[in-house]
Amino acid sequence: VQHQFHFRYDRRLSCFSNSVSCLTFTTDGHFLVSGTGSGDIKVWDSTSWAEAAKLKSGRRAEPKEVAISPSQRWVVVCYSAMLQIFQCGAPWKLVQTRPLEVASNKEVPPEWCCVAFAPSMAEVDHPGGQAGQDNHLAAFSNCHISLMDYSGGWTQDVPQRTRSLMQTSWPSCLSYTGDGYWIICGFSEGQMQIWNAFSLSLEKTLNAHE
Repeated sequence: VQHQFHFRYDRRLSCFSNSVSCLTFTTDGHFLVSGTGSGDIKVWDSTSWAEAAKLKSGRRAEPKEVAISPSQRWVVVCYSAMLQIFQCGAPWKLVQTRPLEVASNKEVPPEWCCVAFAPSMAEVDHPGGQAGQDNHLAAFSNCHISLMDYSGGWTQDVPQRTRSLMQTSWPSCLSYTGDGYWIICGFSEGQMQIWNAFSLSLEKTLNAHE
């Protein structure tokens, strides 16, 4: 009985020789996706805790964050220089690579920092005949915010809106409110910014963690 308990609930996954930099579960809890400093992105089946897939990113850089869309159609891996979008499911195909192309007037080069999907449980799926609603991915770099509408799929001309970030500290974490109305971003120097997800305007800056 003790062996069965530890096999099922207390498994140690000896999977990487580098530190784990990011991880997230699919909404249904079936898959765990993890990334390391070596650039490896692996998918684990939580029913057996066995490796189910390895995402072929072609990158050896450390991923900063991995995010899964609400209806489990897409996996987005955030690297400093690019975002990579994969199908969320076998064969876990790389669909698109989106480099960071926004010019920066800061002394340091621009880097992607964090990403978050808007909470929508009815994603658009034209091939599957599902109308759904607008689907958005928010991505923050150290110099701007980008809001991408992937309702029409991940193509090179995905509609997006951008706004510049004026502060010098770096975005460190990102989240939507449950209703999708607000985007909250935390920064390395203790600030939090509240953005309107529809107008993409800055509503308030909180200096609560200085």
